[in-house]
Amino acid sequence: MILNLSPKSGRLNTNYFVVMDLYSSFGLQKFLRNKKVEQFEQTLKPMSIEQFNLEIDQSMKDSDEGRIISAKDLKYKYIVLY
Repeated sequence: MILNLSPKSGRLNTNYFVVMDLYSSFGLQKFLRNKKVEQFEQTLKPMSIEQFNLEIDQSMKDSDEGRIISAKDLKYKYIVLY
C-alpha cells in the first residue's frame, strides 16, 4: 500500500485509508459470501422421488388437518410485528 502524504501538512491522508478499508471490507464480504454459496452448491443433492412424494403427502395431510397459514395472515403478521 502506498502512503499518501498530504503535500501541505505532511500528515497521512486518512480519507484515503478509510475508503480503502471500506473497499477491502466489502470485497472480503463478497468473497466470503461467494465461498459460502460455492460450498453450499457443492453439497447440494437432488431430492429423491420418494422424499418429494413424502413431503407432498405431509403437506396434503397438514392442509386437511387445518395446519396451514394463509399468505395474507403471514403478511399481516410480519407487517404488524416489524
